[in-house]
Amino acid sequence: MTEVRPIPDESRPLGRTTLLNAFRVAFSGFAYALRTQRNLQIHVAIAGIVVTAGLFFGLNRLEWCLIIVCIGLTGTAELLNTSVEVLVDLLSPEYHERARVAKDVAAAAVLCSALASAVVGVLVFGPRLAG
Repeated sequence: MTEVRPIPDESRPLGRTTLLNAFRVAFSGFAYALRTQRNLQIHVAIAGIVVTAGLFFGLNRLEWCLIIVCIGLTGTAELLNTSVEVLVDLLSPEYHERARVAKDVAAAAVLCSALASAVVGVLVFGPRLAG
């Protein structure tokens, strides 16, 4: 796993943050995960293929809603998995069985989301691909 970058300004007092700054740090977190996590890169690539296929096949509104929710949930699960891995590595630098379990369960959440998304993909695109 790659090393986590330090927090930019630890001397800044805690308190209210601006909405713009909240979006900035969220995009920074997404960029970090996209740069460092191969599985998120794969999910983003697959999402691009699925959106392209949706445009090609002319999905209806409900189908788009299902596809967008699946993409969003799987991406969210992958981001949460990344945050669990980073936090567990910080709190337990040495091997610990409970740390392994925490990481494995977080990865299982991504797997559940990806499998459910694949089923939705088959239901939405299967009839179009079959004929």
